[in-house]
Amino acid sequence: MKTLVIVDYQFDFFDPAGTLHVERGEEFGERIAAVMPEYDNIVFTLDWHPADHCSFVGNGGPWPEHCVQYTPGAGIAPLLVKTAAALGKNVTFYKKGYCADFEEYGAFAELTDFKQQRLTEGVEPRAYFDASDEIDVCGLAAGFCVDNTVLNLIAAGYGPKVAILADCTGKLCTEEAFQAFVTEHAIRVI
Repeated sequence: MKTLVIVDYQFDFFDPAGTLHVERGEEFGERIAAVMPEYDNIVFTLDWHPADHCSFVGNGGPWPEHCVQYTPGAGIAPLLVKTAAALGKNVTFYKKGYCADFEEYGAFAELTDFKQQRLTEGVEPRAYFDASDEIDVCGLAAGFCVDNTVLNLIAAGYGPKVAILADCTGKLCTEEAFQAFVTEHAIRVI
């Protein structure tokens, strides 16, 4: 069984008009949709910030306001949602960063910190991860969200199953920084 984790492929990140556009982010949607048929399970992670989130510049944080709950900027690319639905895949939506006073780059921190609560629509991701032989991660904001999601999966014991899909991952860091990250943590890149 194979699980695909699509990290934060949301309007504010992939759309050039988004408030925190990842360079060339709009190019990855079709690539991700093309590989989706290879997977049994799809997990979409979403930045899901309240308007007063601590990471926003207006609240003393480093980032422009982005992915505010229930706004268009927080929406997932329709192509990916439609593709998952048309394929009849098992789909889970996993929300992170929804506490105003807590920054959360990576998904699945609760796999090692059992005090954390989760907002999940669909099957708990752990069920997919436990049953999967492969957990492939892609999406946007490598350097932050993708990296921390992968580290959380590794910390939870899924490291041997985890790989990053390089052609389906947009970076919010330099290529050198990304390569240093995968080398340091011995992460498979496919």
